[in-house]
Amino acid sequence: MFGAKNINRLPVLRFSVRRGFDVIRAFETLILALIFIRAFGLGPLAGVLAIAIGEIGVLGKLYAEAIENTSKKPVDGVMAAGGSWLQSIHFGVMPQAIPVILSITLTISKAMCARARSSASWVPEGSGFCFPTASAPTGGTKPGRSSS
Repeated sequence: MFGAKNINRLPVLRFSVRRGFDVIRAFETLILALIFIRAFGLGPLAGVLAIAIGEIGVLGKLYAEAIENTSKKPVDGVMAAGGSWLQSIHFGVMPQAIPVILSITLTISKAMCARARSSASWVPEGSGFCFPTASAPTGGTKPGRSSS
């Protein structure tokens, strides 16, 4: 939220937050993995942290753009009704931004799961890794019907 122009009115703070997202995005996941391997040793923790830190920059930038693209009319309505600045964000900005933020989050997580499935031989197809898969019907009768 501190990277969005309509929420953060301090240009110095907004600029530094945006440049922080750019710096995080500039690091490759492999470089971050090497840093975390040196810090925590070889194992899954280093990889998970590298991917998580790498995605913070991407998600932060996309979330800030989603918040910036909201309409000012609901915010003005909340302020005209006597709401505070925090209430104008809660009731004016977030109802517009939440669907876009959820869409971004689900798209990124689906892409990350697909990347994990394609690169990891230990993840069997249809195992429910990341997203549960629908199980095949086992047969039998439907509730309320007889089997004859």
